[in-house]
Amino acid sequence: MSFEAVADLAVEHLTGVGHLVILAKKAAKAFTPLSRSR
Repeated sequence: MSFEAVADLAVEHLTGVGHLVILAKKAAKAFTPLSRSR
């Protein structure tokens, strides 16, 4: 594998992880009011 291919894979992996983190934060914000109201 060339360096460019490895770099592309690394970027895709990092952006994928970043997307999951953003989704997790959104989910946490959505669930926080529900847990407080109980």
